[in-house]
Amino acid sequence: MKVFISSVRQGLEEERDALPAMIKAIGHIPVRFEDYTARPLPSRDACIEGVEDADAYLLLLGPKYGAVLPDTQLSPTEEEWTVAKRRGIPILVFRKLGVDESEGQRRFVQRVEDYVQGRFRDTFSGVADLLPKVAELLREVDQAAAPLVWAPL
Repeated sequence: MKVFISSVRQGLEEERDALPAMIKAIGHIPVRFEDYTARPLPSRDACIEGVEDADAYLLLLGPKYGAVLPDTQLSPTEEEWTVAKRRGIPILVFRKLGVDESEGQRRFVQRVEDYVQGRFRDTFSGVADLLPKVAELLREVDQAAAPLVWAPL
């Protein structure tokens, strides 16, 4: 299972650096922008393609919203979130405790946690707290039965 890790790096460096090894250790493939090398397409397109190709989307909410893109007025992380929601893939959300969130991040968190359109989330205080929670949820996603698909006979 390919797991796309999405967040602003600033303020979540340790978590973003620790997650790939844990995800690999439990038999999955981590995907994050730090691991991309030279590609023949814009960076933004490569990240969106990564979400399009993922089987699960892991969103870390930290202190920063990220740079707002001029054409959409969204951060890259929120664009990735939007693609994951549109695709209907499993979305796992974790919010870091004890951080001072920027105004843009507070608004994004409200959208992510919205009761109608958002997702439930868990919290974490650091790497040691986050890794076992992510591992457990990925196991649940991996073991979940595939949805029924209707096809003509």
